[in-house]
Amino acid sequence: MNGLWEKIFIDNQEWVNYSTEHYISFVIFSVLGVAFIYCGTKIWDEKQKHKYWLYLCIFLWIVQYAKVLIKWQLGVFDYHRDLPLELCNMLPIFMTLAVYYKSQKWWAILFFWIMAGTFQSNFTPTLKDTFPHYEYFRYWIIHMGLPIAAMYGVFAMGYRITFKDGLRSFLWMNVLAWSMFLFNHFSGANYMFMQGKPDGKTIYDLMADWPMYLFQLEFVLWAFIILILIPFWVHRYFSKKRAKEKD
Repeated sequence: MNGLWEKIFIDNQEWVNYSTEHYISFVIFSVLGVAFIYCGTKIWDEKQKHKYWLYLCIFLWIVQYAKVLIKWQLGVFDYHRDLPLELCNMLPIFMTLAVYYKSQKWWAILFFWIMAGTFQSNFTPTLKDTFPHYEYFRYWIIHMGLPIAAMYGVFAMGYRITFKDGLRSFLWMNVLAWSMFLFNHFSGANYMFMQGKPDGKTIYDLMADWPMYLFQLEFVLWAFIILILIPFWVHRYFSKKRAKEKD
């Protein structure tokens, strides 16, 4: 039992991006996500669709905030890095509230944040610990679960996004990021990487040093917003075209 306890709770720092474990983890959680969305589109009725969507978001919220309790219980909690103030840490509670109140406006804002930030983190993970460490499970559950919850709104609930939603997401992201910049400045932390780049190989490696990359991120965010909007624009174009042909 002691050996298993150590494997689950003692950091091993053995994670390697683009390893076999990375690919297998991505595939397994992708399959689970597709299965969940399939149930929402083909099996569950309207009441069940919303209920299970909300349950997924609550589950993500519990998994994320359990990390704080685990760190605290192990006596290794550090407010400089372990508060749930990274974007992916805050999104579960934001998404839970959006789904609970059935707010398509806030779902749309969060959709951009998740697909531009959380989803791409699956390709350049900042994860450090391998299976069966609890951080391994938390990382993949959150970073795959949030995109699943976001895309569920599109495929199961029929939600759509517009350029106006993209603009709102950009503005609110700046409010959140620069608020975090001030928090970091006075606390000495580095949440949302506003005071320095993350460790490991990430998209930040392609950018200038601090603080210039903070301004480059504004253009990167807009690039992601446009890329995310393109499939919706294409879908809207062909839908209108088919409607005209029927007329």
